[in-house]
Amino acid sequence: MRRILSVLLITFLLSIYMPQASALEGMVERQITSNYATQRFPSIYKDKIVWEDWRNGRSNIYMYDLSTNTERQITDNIADQERPSIYGDKIVWEDWRNKTDADQNSDIYLYDLSTNTERQITSSVDSQKYPYINGDKIVYIDDRANEGGVYVYNLSTNTEKHISTNSAVQWDPNISGNKIVWEDWRNEDRDVYMYDLLTDTETRLTTDDDQGLPAISGNNIVYEDNRNVNWDIYLYDLSTNTEKQITTSASYEGFPATYGDKVVWEDGRNGTIDIYMYDLSTNTESQITTDSSRHWDPVIFEDKIVWEDDRNGNWDIYMADLPGGVDYDSGGNSGGDNTGPDTGGPTIIKPPAPPAPAPTVNNQRLINTLNKHVRNLRKRIARLNKEIKGLKKKLKKAAGKRKRTLNIKIRRATGKRIQTLKKKIGKIKQQIKISRRKISQLKKLIKRMK
Repeated sequence: MRRILSVLLITFLLSIYMPQASALEGMVERQITSNYATQRFPSIYKDKIVWEDWRNGRSNIYMYDLSTNTERQITDNIADQERPSIYGDKIVWEDWRNKTDADQNSDIYLYDLSTNTERQITSSVDSQKYPYINGDKIVYIDDRANEGGVYVYNLSTNTEKHISTNSAVQWDPNISGNKIVWEDWRNEDRDVYMYDLLTDTETRLTTDDDQGLPAISGNNIVYEDNRNVNWDIYLYDLSTNTEKQITTSASYEGFPATYGDKVVWEDGRNGTIDIYMYDLSTNTESQITTDSSRHWDPVIFEDKIVWEDDRNGNWDIYMADLPGGVDYDSGGNSGGDNTGPDTGGPTIIKPPAPPAPAPTVNNQRLINTLNKHVRNLRKRIARLNKEIKGLKKKLKKAAGKRKRTLNIKIRRATGKRIQTLKKKIGKIKQQIKISRRKISQLKKLIKRMK
């Protein structure tokens, strides 16, 4: 415990003397959605932004076209459609229309903007979730019995490939070109793994405690990392096989995204959650959002950063237009004063004011950060308990089938499935145990600091 306190104190003192991130001069911030409902999980490709929208009493997929300043509803099925991802003229999402009382079944669907047609990509009776598209490839997590894990679907060949065959839990896959990354729990804690489709090889990229939520662009892989007992953003460069720490403050930083030489993330150093950016070409950090509301789940494409924002009392989608980039509306360069004509759509906001002076450094700020970690761990435990509940339903179903049949082959097959399900439940319980132990350690540390 003394070592943990020492690490925290050193990191905290370093953050006092580090230069504060500057506000980005010439940046234009823009509100994309204005409906008084929840809009979440944005994704962007060039002039198209998609998100999950709850204005109809359920979640649908919506899209905003920056070149025409028009909004469009993509899905209208009575079931929920969630977590969209866009690349080119194709949008993918997690869809619950085939769910039954017996099965918690979500599938991956695709919408082609060039033909205005919808297509079902997966049809397994188990859930497929967390889709992400890049080029002609879609990656996702599949919960099918005995064959779960990371999958990739090739739209050019209409073929599916099982990437990660380990029986541990995998989450949040991401792809760039022929390289797939994901969060993996096989080592009793979160690690980042990568699969190269060209060489059919799997590589473990991290070995310290607790790294996850990876994103990849070209040779750059970014992820959140808890090795310093506070969440930081790290980068792994595949061209040099070297790792670089991006953030060093004592506050919470997580949910990174990357494009080209830029990294964005959500950051808790100012007492709320802001969006920050790091430019690898200049080694400079910039604060993107400066108001007192919460800003979550940032994504980036070229010169545009998109996130979900609760400044209006509900979650909306906002965008920052970095200086010097393409303005799809006018065809010119973005940055500076760009209010444009009144189209009746979302408003463009003037560049944000410089950030307020940094708050006084004290124990309470660090305590707030540690409490944030505790809340995140509790959310993870709830998510894992939900997965155990689903696995137990499958276990009960398999046990009943085995008990009812007299067929020896079926009894053997269901017996093997039961053992696999029990093993997976055991591993998830171990992950819950680790998370609870971490919560206990953090709560003891908080108590000492009061």
